[in-house]
This record gives sequence, C-alpha cells and structure tokens, in this order.
Amino acid sequence: MLMQAGRGAWKEGAGFSLIELMVTVAVLAVLVTVALPSFTSTINGNRLVAQANELVVMAQLAKSEAIRANGTAHLCRTTDGSSCADGNGEWSRWLVVSGGNVMQEGIPGSSGVQVTAGAADVTFRPDGTSGGGTLIACLPTTRPQENQRVVNISSGGRISVASRSGAGECP
Repeated sequence: MLMQAGRGAWKEGAGFSLIELMVTVAVLAVLVTVALPSFTSTINGNRLVAQANELVVMAQLAKSEAIRANGTAHLCRTTDGSSCADGNGEWSRWLVVSGGNVMQEGIPGSSGVQVTAGAADVTFRPDGTSGGGTLIACLPTTRPQENQRVVNISSGGRISVASRSGAGECP
C-alpha cells in the first residue's frame, strides 16, 4: 500500500502513550542524577581557578609596580582596605601597595573560596625579585577532589599556580 502525498505515518490524534512518557522521564532523571555532581565539580573548579587567577594578577601588578617605580611593592592582606595588616592568616581582603599608595584592592567573591598565606605580605624589589611566598585559594568541598589552588611566588619573582587536594578541608 502506497502512502498518499501530504499524509504522514501518524494517525490523526495519535501521540505518546503514558508508558512512553514515563520511560522518557525515568531516563531523564537518571541522566540528571549522573550529570549534576559532575556539573557541581566543574562550577567549584571554575571558582577556584578564578580566585587563583585574581591572586596571580594582583601579584603581577605588585611586581610590575616595583619595577616601574624602581622601589618596593607589596601584595598584602588588609582588614581596613587602606593599609597592610600584620600577621598571617586568612586573607579576606588584600592590597597592592607601592610607595605607600594603595594601587588596587582585591576581595574574594561570594563563592565561598577562602584565601590564606604563610605570611602577611609578599614584597617585590625593584628588580622584580621577591622574598617569596605562597597563597592558597581553597574551597571547603570534596568536589573537585583537588579543592586547593596554590599560588607560588619564588624568590626570583616567578609566579606559578598548582592544584592540590586538601581532602575537603581548608588550612
């Protein structure tokens, strides 16, 4: 039997049965259950990378300011937004200071990323070298497994970023 032109294979009024719809919904639920944790890991990883990149930019700014001004520049933690704070600990805010002037202030986003360091500041000298330092951007989560980004500043002034696992905890 040949089909007439203009007529499809569907009968008029035909649609999906309830069983077909339920199978489709079940398959969709399984796919969402599998994909959602992976998506959460991607979002958290992007938050960490963004925070680490901001720290790198701030360190590069301090280094270039020290070279430009032929003096010292500091990347330091702050509590008031106008001067460097003493002691080490969490960097809830940080500054780039050159010649006593605040060049730029950095504030972590509302993503829950915590920033800590082993010292209160990193100092860059006129030739671009530094005293060295380590800044850690950490997200207290197990997704991704590598929940920390470590920004290393060498004594030669080289700035690099590495991933590491903190087992879901932050320093």
